[in-house]
Amino acid sequence: YYIADKLIDKNRWYLSTTNIGRMGDNWNYLLDVNLISDGDFFRDYERDYSKGTKGNFDSTLFMTKKLYDGSLNFILERGVEYYSSEDKVTQKALPKIEFRLPPTRLKWGMYLALETSFSEISRELYDKSDQSYYRVDFHPTIEAPLYTPPYIDIIPSLEIRETYYSEGSENKEDSMLSRQIVAGINLEGPRFFKKFKDSSKHIIEPFFEAKVESSKDKEGYPLYDDIDVLNNLGDNIKYGVRNRFYDKDGRLTTEVEIAQSKNFDYPVSFSEDKTSKFSPLVFSFRYWPKKLFSFDFRLSYHPITNRFEDRVASISFSTPNKEQFFRFSYYYSNNPAVNNTSFRAKYEELLINASLRIFDGRCTFQPHLERDLVDDKWRNARIVFWYHGSCFNIGFEAGRREIGYFRDTSFRILVSLKQVGTVVDLFGGSEEMKY
Repeated sequence: YYIADKLIDKNRWYLSTTNIGRMGDNWNYLLDVNLISDGDFFRDYERDYSKGTKGNFDSTLFMTKKLYDGSLNFILERGVEYYSSEDKVTQKALPKIEFRLPPTRLKWGMYLALETSFSEISRELYDKSDQSYYRVDFHPTIEAPLYTPPYIDIIPSLEIRETYYSEGSENKEDSMLSRQIVAGINLEGPRFFKKFKDSSKHIIEPFFEAKVESSKDKEGYPLYDDIDVLNNLGDNIKYGVRNRFYDKDGRLTTEVEIAQSKNFDYPVSFSEDKTSKFSPLVFSFRYWPKKLFSFDFRLSYHPITNRFEDRVASISFSTPNKEQFFRFSYYYSNNPAVNNTSFRAKYEELLINASLRIFDGRCTFQPHLERDLVDDKWRNARIVFWYHGSCFNIGFEAGRREIGYFRDTSFRILVSLKQVGTVVDLFGGSEEMKY
């Protein structure tokens, strides 16, 4: 799109293209380009509400080929994240070369996985300052499953990560080397199971995971580096129990899990001025009686307030070819960590998304509804209706949304001819700020 916007005397544009293909010497590629003139382009011109609030735009050229048992990847990346219509952070990786090896069996029953990469990274912040550096990363992981009875699995692991940066965050003249060794163990079992007369099966499985880091020094790395973020784990454990139900064909139909984790170095739960190194106790229930139907439910019990702070429930259904679907979701969160800040502590909302064929398939009905149960209002309500004729389609779309103080309403009418495309595209609406 290209628009000469006379209201603000500015040329505005948006370019998007995607292509997948094969090249010589067994290379496969994915090209995904998304370029935009400013952060308000979608809000002003796009009627798709999911795009209207989009703030990040990434472009990627990804090339890959099989090498040994892994893959050699060549990547060009450019990402832009808008914080306002003009303020943005631009990050580029030109290029990024990486080799990835999935867990591969070695001698003595051990498995090796490997991630190694070389990147040239540049970042321009919204205050016009910039940062450029080279990064070399080497990250092997070795697992050695122990020979145990079939009702229990014990898998020790060892990760080594060495990352070289051509400059740090404090002194751009000094390079730095980060070295991290993480020892871990994964224990699943002992399992208890019962097999029923119809060949269905119930399994109860406790589990325990632990990881210990060699270094807790996280200072001096380039700001916002993605590998630095991955290294901020601390010594931690996770424990819980799973219940799984399988039908007579061996398909998993139900899973019930209770789990909690503890970090020995960093707090992971917050409540006003209190912190805890224990995470919330999470209860999850997942049910798939049919391949095209699913039900999910989750509760989180806060270790400081001693109450259920988060609830999530969702139901989804689709037809075999996915031409019809229905999804209902409910979210509730009352986070005590932000009660004394300007952010809202309590959220409760309903979401409904569907695409239904009605009147013997001659019409398509697509509602998208978001209800804010705290403020008792529709945050986003949009209806799309299509009539499918023998050689034409007529579509009508109407919607209303609220984002903070901003509110807009819109409608759209489209007519398309088969083998021709859209011949009529009329839209209109209004915008207002309500303080």
